[in-house]
Amino acid sequence: MKEVINLKHLNEKQRLAVLSSEGTNRIIAGAGSGKTRVIIYKIAHLIHNLAINSSQILAVTFTNKATNEMKSRLNELVDNDESKHIWIHTYHAFCVRVLRRNIMVLGYTKNFIIIDTVDKINILKNISKNKQYNFDNNEIKKVSSMISYLKNNQLSYSDVINNAFYYEYKQQWLEIYKIYLQYLSKNNMVDFDDLLILTLKLFSQHSEVLQKWQKRFSYVLVDEFQDTNEL
Repeated sequence: MKEVINLKHLNEKQRLAVLSSEGTNRIIAGAGSGKTRVIIYKIAHLIHNLAINSSQILAVTFTNKATNEMKSRLNELVDNDESKHIWIHTYHAFCVRVLRRNIMVLGYTKNFIIIDTVDKINILKNISKNKQYNFDNNEIKKVSSMISYLKNNQLSYSDVINNAFYYEYKQQWLEIYKIYLQYLSKNNMVDFDDLLILTLKLFSQHSEVLQKWQKRFSYVLVDEFQDTNEL
């Protein structure tokens, strides 16, 4: 294990953020001012200075590039034996790991298939064609965007057709949405939006699953928190 982490390279506010290790903390600062650096040092501080088990630390961010950068920078401060046990992921990658272990209680198998944006578009095209809807590529993309919007706002198909949202979209679009959901379920598939939605469903409807993951992590650090939505 490397030496105790020295915080002399941080300014006063950064050190305060790193040393504030209990309770909820929010760091507000401009671009390029060292927010990610604070997270990296905070993880190292927790492991080396406070003797926190590295497997109890979760760090999430938004892009694979940012994830890889965080891992690389952390390896400069923490031995590989320690860093490899830290969960540093995008939100979606974290959800995949959770779902692979627990999705069975939702009626899927653990080897569920994750479809990407191209797969999603092709499925929607085939549904449109089978329904004899003459949708061009642009309209298919609009249907795809509608589906993502509804899912990210946690609106099910029944929610949509039972309230004012129904009147915001074409009936044919919603019919495609309904068939799309059935197709994914039948074929043990999930799209990127489902990764978040199904994880939330796991945590909110299955207390034993929630408690297991609550016990797993003692520290959760979020980079670029301002870009999160409610889901």
